[in-house]
Amino acid sequence: MKKILIIITILSFNINANQHVFEEAQHNYEHDAHNHSKENTGVVTKQYRCPMHPEIIGKHKDNCSICGMFLTEPVPEDAEQHKGEDTHVPKKEEHFKVEHHHGASTNILNEEQKYLSKASVIDSKSIYVCPMHPEIVSDKEGNCPICGMNLELKKINNESKIEINVSGEMQQALGIRVSIAKKDIISKKINTVGEVGYNEDAVNYIYSRVDGWIEYANFQSIGSKISKGDLLYTVYSPQIVQAQKDYLLALNSNTNNNKMIEAARLTLLLLGVDESVIFQIKKERKIQINVPFYAKEKGVITDIYLKKGAYINRNTKILSFVDFDTFWITVDLFENEQNWIRENQKVFIDSRALDSKVESTIDYIYPEFDKETRSLKARIIVPSGAFRPNMLVNVEINNSINKTALVIPKEALIQTSKNNKVVVKTNKNSFEVKEVVIGDYVNEMVEIKSGLEEFERVVISGQFLIDSESNIQESISRMVGGNSNAN
Repeated sequence: MKKILIIITILSFNINANQHVFEEAQHNYEHDAHNHSKENTGVVTKQYRCPMHPEIIGKHKDNCSICGMFLTEPVPEDAEQHKGEDTHVPKKEEHFKVEHHHGASTNILNEEQKYLSKASVIDSKSIYVCPMHPEIVSDKEGNCPICGMNLELKKINNESKIEINVSGEMQQALGIRVSIAKKDIISKKINTVGEVGYNEDAVNYIYSRVDGWIEYANFQSIGSKISKGDLLYTVYSPQIVQAQKDYLLALNSNTNNNKMIEAARLTLLLLGVDESVIFQIKKERKIQINVPFYAKEKGVITDIYLKKGAYINRNTKILSFVDFDTFWITVDLFENEQNWIRENQKVFIDSRALDSKVESTIDYIYPEFDKETRSLKARIIVPSGAFRPNMLVNVEINNSINKTALVIPKEALIQTSKNNKVVVKTNKNSFEVKEVVIGDYVNEMVEIKSGLEEFERVVISGQFLIDSESNIQESISRMVGGNSNAN
């Protein structure tokens, strides 16, 4: 009897349990049907669009059919009402899919860390990288867990060259433009600043050759003009007086010894006495106490060291003057400009003080660089005219030197503290970073000495890909244990 009661109790418990399961399933079915009926009654769910392609509309976190990004931008209600039925984009199968367990979603940061952790074990010639987040690296196709974009294929060849794959749609979105590397005949016009100075070949210094006193000075102040043959000063010197006595003694000698006369005359010349004074002494047979000294060149006095009454001895500097007929213009040139200049090359000088440009030539190129300015100096000779010493002028060196070189637009060059790079388009959707050695900059172009071949296509816009490339190279280097060199 007890066994029968136990069996009946178990059967009733199972029936109640099955009834409960059935009722729960029915309740879930009715709930789903109710939700389905709400969707069919015209209640519109919130729609989202792609940040890069606003014409693509769908549910939140669906993938864009063009770039793969998550649909995260809310669509205004008026746009939803006019939305076509075919704008919904089915969510793709993705490698970085966020799975839900018991109603809890996986954190995106954990997903990112999960795939970054794979970087240490990936050993493949092809990897996939997010164009917007280069730290996201995978060995399979898929979508970025951060922005949802399609991962781009990147190939690594045996020479550690990195090839970046960018789809046509992405190239259009980034505004990537290319230019052809070509050989061309280039010439460089150099514009620099020159400083006007004295013609140092026309500077004259007057020194005393005897001991004595300046009895008279004809020069008054700096800037005074003097002409050739003008009296400068007179000197009383016992040494010159004694030389005159010797000269008169030789002239008055009864032996008429020409050698003695010539020796005495030469002594006076070596003491600085002018030929006209010696002739007067010979003619008058009389000693001159105050001996005059005359200017042997014309010019403008630039310095006065002694005046009337001053005592002088041998090697005493009395004054200096310079001929102002011509001036020197000294220009500074950069190191990379030295190959573009030659002596006798035509130049044009311009200044606000000039009525028109003055044409001249390069007279001399100095043999060494200036230690302080690291520049090379060149000299130009010009007539005085409107020029003045210490004046600054603009100098244009004519581009008469030509050479053939491989050139690219200057905007294509990526300069870093270590090297210079360009991005080369190797195929329709493939790009490669190359290191180059540059030469001169000429008319918005830059000369390429090595690292690039003629007719290669270089990127001239969208260079932010290079910043991503640098980050990608670092990730790859860590990923493969440092065996990949970043180019």
